[in-house]
Amino acid sequence: MLPCLVTDDGDRDGIPNVLLEAMAMGIPVVSTPVSGIGELVNHMQNGLLAAEKDCESLAAAVEMLLDDPQLRNRLGANGRHKVMEGFSLDRSAARVRDLLSRAGQMAQPRFAHSRLMETMQATDVPRS
Repeated sequence: MLPCLVTDDGDRDGIPNVLLEAMAMGIPVVSTPVSGIGELVNHMQNGLLAAEKDCESLAAAVEMLLDDPQLRNRLGANGRHKVMEGFSLDRSAARVRDLLSRAGQMAQPRFAHSRLMETMQATDVPRS
């Protein structure tokens, strides 16, 4: 259980690592729909979400997990699947690699143009 909240100065969690780690281990999680947590935890699909600053809602979610082993197992398995599919190191590294590759391809023409201009300047080739 990780009941996140927005502090008085507006500070908040992104996607807490502890939720990712618990879900990766197949442990059902209970949290609050603050910030990026909603990207990770889908209520009743791969975890439970309780209202922010609502102790009774949090207690009810924990009680629901304690009383229902099938729900615990389903949420735990679905949570693991979500993390392994969308948040694993291999997948994240592959996404970053693809983004950098696309960015490099987009920048290539500009680089080629600037290299051509440098060569022309160095050899005093007339430009139009």
